[in-house]
Amino acid sequence: MPRREGRRVAAQVLNDFVIWLSGRGYAPKTVRVYVGGCPKPSKIP
Repeated sequence: MPRREGRRVAAQVLNDFVIWLSGRGYAPKTVRVYVGGCPKPSKIP
């Protein structure tokens, strides 16, 4: 998989995770804490 494609997939997964957490009723602050622990898509090789 090309690097650019990997970053796009990583960003999409992260966005889907945020939507999933929000749909489960997690508070915005909790969602930020969970997502903050994930590596940023721009840092993924």
